[in-house]
Amino acid sequence: MKDIIEIPEWERQPFEGSRTYLYFCVYRDMDPLERSIKKTAEATKRSLGMLWNISSRWDWAKRAEAHDLHMQRLKLAAYEKARMEMAERQAKEGMTLQSVAMGGIRDLIDERGQVKANLTPSEIVRLLEAGVKIERLARGEPTENLDEKILGEVKVVRLPTPIEDDDEWAKRRRDEFERRQKQRGNDSGTTRTSNLVH
Repeated sequence: MKDIIEIPEWERQPFEGSRTYLYFCVYRDMDPLERSIKKTAEATKRSLGMLWNISSRWDWAKRAEAHDLHMQRLKLAAYEKARMEMAERQAKEGMTLQSVAMGGIRDLIDERGQVKANLTPSEIVRLLEAGVKIERLARGEPTENLDEKILGEVKVVRLPTPIEDDDEWAKRRRDEFERRQKQRGNDSGTTRTSNLVH
């Protein structure tokens, strides 16, 4: 039994002539927003009718779309690889800055406990902060603590579903209105009555 070799749709297909495939390549390699049989006919100096027949027979639109998707996947994979390499490189650079800063701290004090003057304390602090920030950013971590606070109340309003009866919805709305009126009356120390017509 022979192995079956799958040929990607955008490559030359069995029994597809070399010239026919060349016309397809012209069509396929156009900008997807500009791609057309008419532009292919102009580029190849072939008749529009002939290329319509060929494109229909060899399903150019579907094949070109498959090629576009393939190229997008390749670009995305390359982008992800480059992004990961950048993150790792930046994390290492951040760690190097931290090492330099820590070395600066050690260099500030000699064996006798006296302060030396290679890096000032503020320079060391800035270097250390920059190194930590760069490493955290490169590793996708936040660079500062965010303290989120929710102010006020969150109110959920229930809207009617299409299958609910209009009378039931109106009754619920009226009951809610009366409850609020009563609550307002209790809050202000006076009792208010609803003027709803039943």
